[in-house]
Amino acid sequence: GSDNTTGGIWRVNMSTGAVAFFAAGPASQGNDGARCYDAPVPIDFGDAPNSYGTTLASNGPRHAIPNYDNTTNSAPVMLGSLIDIEVDGQPTANADGDDNNGIADEDALSGLPRITLPASPAQTGQTVSLTVPCSPDGAFVVGYIDFDGGGTFGTGHERSATATCSGGNANVVWTFANSTVTAKNTYLRLRIASNAAEIQTPTGPASDGEVEDYRIILDPPPQTPFGVCDARAFWRL
Repeated sequence: GSDNTTGGIWRVNMSTGAVAFFAAGPASQGNDGARCYDAPVPIDFGDAPNSYGTTLASNGPRHAIPNYDNTTNSAPVMLGSLIDIEVDGQPTANADGDDNNGIADEDALSGLPRITLPASPAQTGQTVSLTVPCSPDGAFVVGYIDFDGGGTFGTGHERSATATCSGGNANVVWTFANSTVTAKNTYLRLRIASNAAEIQTPTGPASDGEVEDYRIILDPPPQTPFGVCDARAFWRL
């Protein structure tokens, strides 16, 4: 059912009567709020391991998809160029449960994304960034990276600054708050929405947009070739 005043969508268990908040949707002037059992609710979920909060039961990120076009798998607010709908989060170790169910719509980043650290460990105040395809201009993008490998997304330096989509891309930037981040395999979550306040946490509902989860690699910084070091040492003699 739905609340016309707030646009909130609620899931009701008809056997037990239990009611759970499902997602944020657009407010409306009037409707009965009922949906047929088989009617698709256009919602996008994530697919990182569930320790990151992925399923509905874990308050996973879920984005209503207003004006979803099921012929082109697109919507006005999205990451990349494709989006599809799910009934719940699909956590997998490779963060590919969404892609393996329906279309491969997690297309803002390709392959196994890699981010090169400026130092290992990264130093306080240093940054890393990603260029993320998005639409429309003016929408907001926030990213979350599990820098410490603890199996959760934090809202300190693991949350990026809020980026604005401009010219079809958003420059998503993280600034390190301590000197403990080292190279590792870990996970990334990207969220886009028209309302920046709705994506300031890695979980919970948003009234539009999309969430995409990725397994990523944090690479160490490039090493200086020994030959260069040797030559510099020679000329100092």
